Amino acid sequence: MNEKKEEKKQNKQEKNRVKTIYFLLLGLFIITLSLYIYQKVFAPEEVKTSNENNNSSIIVDEQTEDESKEASVVNTKDDNEVDVENIKTVIKEFIPKFYTYDGNNHGAYLEASKPYLTNDFYKELVITDDADTTVPVYFYRNVTDISFKDYEVNDGIYSFVVDVKADLLDEQKTKLSTVRVEFNIDLVKEKSEWKISYFTLIGKSLTENETTN
Repeated sequence: MNEKKEEKKQNKQEKNRVKTIYFLLLGLFIITLSLYIYQKVFAPEEVKTSNENNNSSIIVDEQTEDESKEASVVNTKDDNEVDVENIKTVIKEFIPKFYTYDGNNHGAYLEASKPYLTNDFYKELVITDDADTTVPVYFYRNVTDISFKDYEVNDGIYSFVVDVKADLLDEQKTKLSTVRVEFNIDLVKEKSEWKISYFTLIGKSLTENETTN
């Protein structure tokens, strides 16, 4: 009897051990299967998402760089437009000062023009004026029109072509004729101010005044 009881006990223990091993193996299988499914299903999605994020970052960086370049171009264009407008203002002020002539005060035009000229060019004009002994046939010259034709920029020097009309008057201020000339003016920036560094003057036409008897 004791032997049978002992045998039943051993059989029961054996069955319990087999069950334990079975559940351990089943658990290991489930874990392995779960890892396999995770690798196949979830991991690629993460990689893909990571790649998408990297691509998005690259696209954003490229867009930011493009926007910066566009902003730089716009700013440069705006600066150039501001310079052109400022230069036109300088020229509009300078030409009447320089090209107006008064027979009562021959040298007044040089002193009036000085603020708009570089020092070197002003000195050149003074020397030229001292050497000029020509007496004009008119007594007064008054600027009546200033028109900008064209301009270009080269190494920071702005060169403008300007069409100018002026009336020539006698001593009694009777109009004798109308002259049209072309100024070719170079300007440079000195201490944040635009100065005329050189110009040439070309005669274009002379129209006699029509008088009636």
